[in-house]
Amino acid sequence: MIHELKRPVQALKMCIAFLNDKSMRTDEKAMDEVIHDSMSELDNLSAYLSKLRDMTRADDEHTQLSVRTFDIKTSLEKLVRLYHVPEDKDVSIETHFSSETLVTADPVHVSNIISNLIENAVKYSGRSVHIVVDCLLQDHQLMIRVSDDGIGIPVSEQNRVFDKFYRVHTGNLHDVKGFGLGLAYVKRMVDLHEGEI
Repeated sequence: MIHELKRPVQALKMCIAFLNDKSMRTDEKAMDEVIHDSMSELDNLSAYLSKLRDMTRADDEHTQLSVRTFDIKTSLEKLVRLYHVPEDKDVSIETHFSSETLVTADPVHVSNIISNLIENAVKYSGRSVHIVVDCLLQDHQLMIRVSDDGIGIPVSEQNRVFDKFYRVHTGNLHDVKGFGLGLAYVKRMVDLHEGEI
C-alpha cells in the first residue's frame, strides 16, 4: 500500500518542482502537460485514499448501514454519467433495469459496490471494453450483474478474489495498479446487506 501511495506523491513532487522553476513556466505546452499530470495523479491519490477509508469503515464491526428506499436507476445512471474514463481506454457502459427500480438499502454503499465492479471491469480489460450492468428486482430481491468482455479471472483464482490485499496474477501481468481491496469491500458490504456475491 505504501508503494502504491508513494507513486502519485512522487509524481506530484516532480510536477511541483517543474512549476517552481520560473524558466520552465514559459513553455505553455509543457505547463498544460504538467497540470494535466498533476490532476491525474491527484485523482489516483484520492481513489486510493477513498478505498482505504471504505475498507477501514467496512472492517469496523459496528459499521452501520444508512438504509432507506431510493431509486437505484437514478443512482446508477448518475454513477455511469459521472464515471471518469481513463484516457487510454475506450469504455461503453450499457444498463438494463426492471420496471420497478425502488430498493431499500444503503444508497452510498450500493453505489460504491457498483462503482468498484465497473472500475475492475475497466482496469482488467484491453484498450476497449464493453460493460453491461443489469439491475433486476424479482420477488423483493435486487440482483445486480456487472459483466464485461475483459481478460476474466482464472478459475483457480476465483475463490480468493474477495480476500483483502489479494490480487489476481493476471492483473499484474497487465500492469494494473491497486491494493486488492475493492472486492473485499464489495463482499463486506453485500454481507452487511444480507446478500450474496
